[in-house]
Amino acid sequence: MSFEMAQISNYNGSSLGLILVLFILLVIVTSLFRGPLRGGNSIEGDGRDLSIRASRRFDIYNYSTGPRFSLEATNLYGDFESPPPPLHTILLGRSYSFQVRRDPFYITQAFATYNVVSTAYGEIFGSFEIKMQIDTNVPSTQIISKIGDRFTLNNGNTYLYVENNNLGFGSN
Repeated sequence: MSFEMAQISNYNGSSLGLILVLFILLVIVTSLFRGPLRGGNSIEGDGRDLSIRASRRFDIYNYSTGPRFSLEATNLYGDFESPPPPLHTILLGRSYSFQVRRDPFYITQAFATYNVVSTAYGEIFGSFEIKMQIDTNVPSTQIISKIGDRFTLNNGNTYLYVENNNLGFGSN
């Protein structure tokens, strides 16, 4: 009596095993990169800070001349790097830098609202709000709103210049 093994198909399981191994490796690699970007700022045990690599710098410059003004932050919200920036004042000739979180899989946005205030009289000249955005590692700034005509806003990918509009107002 001879026993022969019946073969039902030519499938030997090696393709399924390869797919399973590749999927497990993908999960491990994804968890290594997503963990520091989402949860903490360092890889466990080594103490390296990844927040600088996981964020993008945006700058706001106060280039007022006459009338002179300061920029007083009134509202800051969105995807800022931790810890979020405090409310602050940008004096004449100074700037302020923001770090906005960068996420390779999502669009990140942060918003800043400022009052433009006369340094001589404390009068509010106006206000503005900007959006700082990173979309697939491409940064941009967008002026959301502007109230007032004594200043101009000039923006680029990672900066915003606030300047006088030279309408003939006297120096303060």
